[in-house]
Amino acid sequence: MVESFGFPAPPRPSAMEWPGTPIGTGNVITRARGGAAARDYALDRVEGRRDELVGAAVEHIVERARTGPVWIRDAVIHGVRVRLVTDSPHLQEFWTANWHGPYGWRRATELAPPPAPALTTYALAGVPGQPQAAAYSRRTNTIVLFNTSYYGDLRALVLGAVGRMLADERGVHTVRGTCVAQAGRGVLIIGPRGIGKSALGYGMLAERQDAALCADDWVHLRYTVATRDGRRLTPFEVRPAHGRAVRGHRVYRWLEEHRGASGEVRGIDLRGGEVRVPLSTLDLGKPVEAYAYPAERAPYARTALVAAAPDLASGLLRARFENVPDVTPENVRVRVPELHSLATAVLGAAAGGDNLPGGERQGGEASHDALVRWLARLTAFDGARAVLDLSGPSLGRRIVAPPMEGVLVSTVLVVRREPRDRVVLGPLAVEPFLARLLLGEPEGAREVAYNPDRAVDAAVEAAAVERLQPLARSADGPPAFYREFRHQVGVPETLAQEFEFFRLLHGATQCYDLNAILTLDPEVRDLRDAVARTAALAARAMTPDARASLDDYGRVLAGASSSS
Repeated sequence: MVESFGFPAPPRPSAMEWPGTPIGTGNVITRARGGAAARDYALDRVEGRRDELVGAAVEHIVERARTGPVWIRDAVIHGVRVRLVTDSPHLQEFWTANWHGPYGWRRATELAPPPAPALTTYALAGVPGQPQAAAYSRRTNTIVLFNTSYYGDLRALVLGAVGRMLADERGVHTVRGTCVAQAGRGVLIIGPRGIGKSALGYGMLAERQDAALCADDWVHLRYTVATRDGRRLTPFEVRPAHGRAVRGHRVYRWLEEHRGASGEVRGIDLRGGEVRVPLSTLDLGKPVEAYAYPAERAPYARTALVAAAPDLASGLLRARFENVPDVTPENVRVRVPELHSLATAVLGAAAGGDNLPGGERQGGEASHDALVRWLARLTAFDGARAVLDLSGPSLGRRIVAPPMEGVLVSTVLVVRREPRDRVVLGPLAVEPFLARLLLGEPEGAREVAYNPDRAVDAAVEAAAVERLQPLARSADGPPAFYREFRHQVGVPETLAQEFEFFRLLHGATQCYDLNAILTLDPEVRDLRDAVARTAALAARAMTPDARASLDDYGRVLAGASSSS
C-alpha cells in the first residue's frame, strides 16, 4: 500500500530538523515525531547521574558554539521562570511563540518576572554518545533532552516539571485538560489521551458565542479559601500557634479539622502575589473555589483539530507549523466528500472567506480547491502540530489570554468512550471520580490522572495503585478504593498530593461523566456533527444534576435551547 502522505527527505542522514513544504509562517519537519522513548523523571535516584548528563550537555554546547549558534531563552510559566539552552532553531522559535518571555510576562500581568530561572532545560541535538532521551532532576530542577527536535516533547517535559514545582511550593494543581469559560464560569474537560478534549473545547466555542478558551491541553488550578474581607487565597503553609507547620496539599485537611485554631497562613492571591494573614481572618464556612489559569501564551495544537472545529482555521492561517506533510492526489481524491464538506464549513465560519488559506481567489472568494488542498495537509497526519496565531479577530477574541486572570470553574467533565453504556451524561460522585482518575480508567490506560508527564516516579506510583486496584473491582467498588487509599501506609507523596487536589476539585465543582458516543446515533452525520452535539451537551452540564442518555439527549438539548 502506497502512503497517501509523506515528508521531504532530510538534507543529510544526521539532520534532526529541516524545512517542510511551506505552509503558514513556516513548517519544520523533525526526525522524531513523538516523545523520547527513554524518559526518566526520577533522575535523583542515581547519585551523580544528573551531573554526568549536564556535563555532556555543556561539553556539546562548547563544541557547538565553534560552528553554530546556541540559544538561551527564558520563559515565565505561571510565575516560574524557565531557561532553555538549545542548539535547535526550531525549538527556540516554537518556545518563543508558545510562552511569555520575561518582558512579555510583565506587560501581560503587570507583575515583575522572577529575577533568575528556577528551572533550567538543556535541549540539544546531535550529542555524541547519547541516546534520544529525556531526564528530570527535581532536586536541582534540571531537564536534559538529547537528540530530538520535536517540540511536543520539550513542552511536555517543561510543563510537567513546572507543575511539580508549583504543586510542591505553591499548592497549584496542574492537570491535562481543556477549560472553556462560558457565562463567566469555567468548564474543565479531562480524560485520557486521544479522547477528544481539545476538539470538544473548540466545539464549545462554536456552540456558544459567549464562550472563550481559557486553556487547552494543560491547565493550572488553584483551590482557594475565603477571607472575611471578601478575598480569595490559595494556602500553601499554615504555622499554628502550637505545633509544627503544615505545608503543601495537607494544609486543606488541616484547615477543615482545626477550625478556630490560631496562627498564621501563607498563600497566594488570585493574581499570584504572596500573602500572610492570621488564621482568624479565614472564613472557612464558605466553600473552596477552583480557579483555572492558562499554561501557555498561545496554544500548541494538533492541526487535525480543524476537522472537528472549523472555527480553528483562522488561528492556523499564520501559525508556525511542525510536521505538516505533503499529500498525494490520491489522498485528496479518496477524501473528496469529507474535505469539501469541511471546506464549506470553514468558509462559513470565516464569514465569506476573507483571508482564508490557499491565497488563491476566484470571483472575489477564496479558491475552494486551494482550501481543500490546505485542509488535506492539515488533517492527513495526526502528529502535525501548530502554535496558533491569535492575532486574527475571529479566534484571538475567543482566547482568555491574560495568564494571571483566573476563571472560576463550576463544572468538570470526565470524558470516556464506552459504547456498551447508553448513558452519555450524568453526575459523578467523589468515589468513582477519584478512582477513575487515579486508576487511569477507562480505556485500559495506566496514566495516573490521565497525565503521563507529571514529572514523578511513575513506576513507584503505578505499583501503589496496582496494589489497590482489586478493591475498585470489588462489590464495594470505588468507595472501598477511596477509603483504603486514604489510610494506606506508604503511598508515594506525589500520589497523595494528586489525590488530595482532585478531592478538592470535586468538592469545589459539579462533576459529570461524559460518554462521547454520539457517533452511534444514526442521525449524527459525521465527526463534526458529533462534536457539535457533544459540545451542546457539555454546555447543558452547567445545570445541576444534568442527565442524558443516547436515547433522549436530543430532547435534553431541545429543552435547553427553548429555555435559553
